[in-house]
Amino acid sequence: MRTSRRAFTLVELLVVIAIIGVLVALLLPAVQAAREAARRSQCVNNLKQVGLAMQLYHDAQGTLPGGAKSCCWGTWANFILPYLEQGNFAQTWKEGPYATANPEFVKVRIGLYTCPSDTNNAPTITAGIPIPNHNYAANYGNTVFAQHDNQGVQFLGAPFGNTENYNNTGFDRYSARPFRGLVPFKEISDGLSNTLLVSEIVQGRGNDMRGRIVGFADGGAFTGWIGPNSNLPDNMLAGLVCTSTSVDADSPPCVTISNPSYLGSRSRHPSGVNSLFADGSASFFSDGVEIQVWRAITTIAGDEVVSNN
Repeated sequence: MRTSRRAFTLVELLVVIAIIGVLVALLLPAVQAAREAARRSQCVNNLKQVGLAMQLYHDAQGTLPGGAKSCCWGTWANFILPYLEQGNFAQTWKEGPYATANPEFVKVRIGLYTCPSDTNNAPTITAGIPIPNHNYAANYGNTVFAQHDNQGVQFLGAPFGNTENYNNTGFDRYSARPFRGLVPFKEISDGLSNTLLVSEIVQGRGNDMRGRIVGFADGGAFTGWIGPNSNLPDNMLAGLVCTSTSVDADSPPCVTISNPSYLGSRSRHPSGVNSLFADGSASFFSDGVEIQVWRAITTIAGDEVVSNN
């Protein structure tokens, strides 16, 4: 007895493949959105860990850490490492410039300072040393990196000031910055829940040192002069560390300029940035946040009323 077998026709196979293709096309954005949500959640968790370390540092020292020591002798990101359970690693830092005195230290990528939504940069070669950039920057106030009034906008204080030895290597470009000392929470008169400590930045590629937060002062600070993910360029004073020719196609612009210097908060998240408040809470700020609101939450003593983000 002959048994007949029914097989799929070519048309039926093509229809099935087409249906599968449509389903994949529909599901892929949802999968990508879910992955980005997970990455953003991890980024928020990183910021909260940084916030807890800031609180512990303040409890132990009576002030927030200094924003930076000279151009290259350590930043807030170095100073809070013992409070991120990185005490042994922190003790390997030697007094001196970040690249020449600490070549092995600065080669290390620190996971808690890295947002998973950004692509890790190919380490920039500085003094023959491959050095990674990171994703979080300290709040240097509502105007510019030098922490002074700019173009009619009054500087109203920042959580991070100079360390007592800030000018110990004699870099003239820092000499104009007022000495503001180390800031205790009691001097944040706007309130801890209304003042940012840290926000996101992107990792620069090539010669671009945005995100060079361990040791290098310029790359580890943002200001409220421009809003989140602004179309305006970032400006850095140091030559050959922030040039438009060294930025990849997905990065925002960056230029070397004599004055003023500033970096805006930026991220690879869709439409905004994660930011950490002084009370330890984290919020997501959209690219469209009003610049007056953004500048208000980057000051410590402006007496501004902030109703929403």
